[in-house]
Amino acid sequence: MKNKVSWKFPTPKAFFHRIEVAFLAVVAVIIFVGSFFYFDQHWAPPIFLTAIFLLLYILSAAIIKEVHKAEAHFTAHKTHLEIAKKTRFHRSHVKVPFKHIVHHKVDKVFLGGYVQTHQGKRHQLYFNNKKEAVDLEKHLHKHVKVKKH
Repeated sequence: MKNKVSWKFPTPKAFFHRIEVAFLAVVAVIIFVGSFFYFDQHWAPPIFLTAIFLLLYILSAAIIKEVHKAEAHFTAHKTHLEIAKKTRFHRSHVKVPFKHIVHHKVDKVFLGGYVQTHQGKRHQLYFNNKKEAVDLEKHLHKHVKVKKH
């Protein structure tokens, strides 16, 4: 087993993330169905409106991603978790000792999670793929001693 687990979020090739795609699909279906019935069950206007929505969403997402330039680096060592986040205008670096973690959750479907300390602080985790989530979860189970109530 590795003594260190590390990853960077987001990877340069990732444009949409799973939770964003799920949200986008639900909203696109709502727009399509709503406009389908609004326009007396004609096909052309709903397809056009749904395509316009998707194009505007993709364009605004690309602009926001370019302006915001957010990224995070996560490294789990034997004794602590390092979280370094930066945007174009702000940087933060946090070390969370494993002995302070009272609860952790890793979601392998939507690729997110958190660790919670006994001070009540919750540190968000983001993953690019399921392998990163599984690797961190194994590392946390190996090194974090969570007390049972």
